[in-house]
Amino acid sequence: MKAKFLYGAPRRDPDDLYGRGEVLAIQELIADRLQSYAFVGPRRVGKTSILYALNDMLRERGLLTAYIDAERGLGGGALTLQTFARLYSFSILEDYMAQAGMRERLRMLLRESASRVISSLGHLLGRIEKASLKLESKPLTALLEIHLRAEAGEISFKQVLEQALDLPQELAKRNKRNMAIFIDEFQFIADLKVAMPGILHVMRSHFQEHDHVAYIISGSSVGMLARLIGDRQEPFYGFFLAQEVRPFDGPTAANFLKEGFESEGIQVEAPALEHVLAYADGIPAWLNYVGVEAVRLLKAKRTDKFTMDIAEQVVTKLRADPMITKTLDAEREKLKMLSPRLDAIYRTFGRGGELRPIEIKHQLERELHRRVPFSRISDGLRRLVELGFIAKFGEVYRATDPVLSAYAAARKK
Repeated sequence: MKAKFLYGAPRRDPDDLYGRGEVLAIQELIADRLQSYAFVGPRRVGKTSILYALNDMLRERGLLTAYIDAERGLGGGALTLQTFARLYSFSILEDYMAQAGMRERLRMLLRESASRVISSLGHLLGRIEKASLKLESKPLTALLEIHLRAEAGEISFKQVLEQALDLPQELAKRNKRNMAIFIDEFQFIADLKVAMPGILHVMRSHFQEHDHVAYIISGSSVGMLARLIGDRQEPFYGFFLAQEVRPFDGPTAANFLKEGFESEGIQVEAPALEHVLAYADGIPAWLNYVGVEAVRLLKAKRTDKFTMDIAEQVVTKLRADPMITKTLDAEREKLKMLSPRLDAIYRTFGRGGELRPIEIKHQLERELHRRVPFSRISDGLRRLVELGFIAKFGEVYRATDPVLSAYAAARKK
């Protein structure tokens, strides 16, 4: 696998997923045994790229595939039962029809009015009846018809979801081809527990009956997802094999940058490399940003040496780039909305390194000028681990994304 700098867009080509060969090798177990997997890791480590690559690799091996992004259904708020029923159904239908040579942008209907959805689905039913699809179309028309009834208020979206959950198995059996369903940011489905109590139990009861389907999920709320799949009291206990996706270790991160620069004909000075590595800390997204921005600066200066001066400029740009600060602001705002106390505890990780709870307590008390009960520190740390903002190693804690934690610490309000 080659090192090639690309920031922002997820990758699909397995050859571009540097350092992830061992993870991608599980395609064999998915294709041959229909083993279901859960990819767990913080944001910006490349989970979505891994899912995209596996999706394409399995499709090349003859499996039907569909990709569902649970975060896409949020639309700035919580996931609703109606939106999830649409998201689950339309994502599978859209990808299935694409594999039959019929292009429809059904995911665009997630937050449209009922009348708009009815009109679009009615038009689609007409197209399907006239088209000679390469794949079996009866499950499509059945699900589209039940969606039309739900949009018209004749049945509930819970009924729609119950039928949609069996769609992959039905498609696989009718086409005599196994299927792989990818669900990204799976933890957001937990938001539906109020609207549909027991939804995870319902999903598990359907999934476990599907002998022609593999389910591959991912999530960045590391602690929450680990609990959903690893706690004996949770419905998905024992269903998925867990696959942790971590930031690159030191040597892998260094080799990624060195090989990427070499492919661009750039010579690298060791102190400059160490400087950017200390800031990016093995997060693939930030390493790619460093590479892209360094190449841009070097071409503008018409030089081929990555020096300390260039490294410092790249780190400065990373700290202030409006595109990045907008993303970091949005993530931090979500944290502050959950609890200002969580945000305050998280800011103590801004200097990097590992912290013990007692050190966090002292830092917070110095900042707030008042005593903070140890129980609040413990509860806050547990919640931050569950959300994926920090990780626990023995008796110490560490921020999973040092760029975000440093940014939060620099902007207290």
